[in-house]
Amino acid sequence: MNILSIADSFTGLFPSKITVTFVNIMNDKVIDTCKFNKADLPESFNKPTTMMIAGEPWRVLSVVHSGKKKITIYAVDAANEAEFDIHNHVPTRAFPFPEIADINKDIDPDLIIEIDGWRQLEFFPVSMLPLLTAEFATIEEILNTGGLLGYKTSHLRKKFTMSSYRLPIGEFISGEILENVFLKQYGYIEHGFVLRSPHNNYYGIMQEDHISMLCLENFDGVNDELLEVLEKYNMVLVDWCTPQAIY
Repeated sequence: MNILSIADSFTGLFPSKITVTFVNIMNDKVIDTCKFNKADLPESFNKPTTMMIAGEPWRVLSVVHSGKKKITIYAVDAANEAEFDIHNHVPTRAFPFPEIADINKDIDPDLIIEIDGWRQLEFFPVSMLPLLTAEFATIEEILNTGGLLGYKTSHLRKKFTMSSYRLPIGEFISGEILENVFLKQYGYIEHGFVLRSPHNNYYGIMQEDHISMLCLENFDGVNDELLEVLEKYNMVLVDWCTPQAIY
């Protein structure tokens, strides 16, 4: 799901300043009105979008253009989403979910992952590229049928449950290594880890000091560190929700 902040995080092409009015679709009351530069708005709202408005998450349900310099965004808060026929937030999900650890749930997590975010930015050996891209066509078909209300179906990726690499954590990118990875609605992941480097946040599963599953928390573009990982370990990064492969 695309999560945006009204303070930044937008890209697109609109003329000059755009006046955006945010309206609560439940009662037609205005939540907020803001002005944005042309570079601060998306070109189109064509996929599930959640925006932070007045510090709270709101799901965009419809967008009305009033000329070239005014748009009205109708949104619903999380408490009332169930009132609408909202479909899947993402076009694909990894399945099955990881093994859950039997540990004290009162500890603070080092990383919290949404169910829809698990393994959506995933590393594989480049030799697997033909198998990976074979899944793309199915996801692209689902993307073509989506919109603000989501996707009527979501492709479950079942072919890549076992990794074919073991990366020594001690030889990987330097950074802070943490272990408490929490998958929302499920619990703490068995053998989960987080590695926070100066440029990226990695997470996955580690066994006997070797990484057996590697993912990125977020992807904002290719940086030198990411290129080093791809080249040094002969890997490809797959963004499943786009879908695209970076190598």
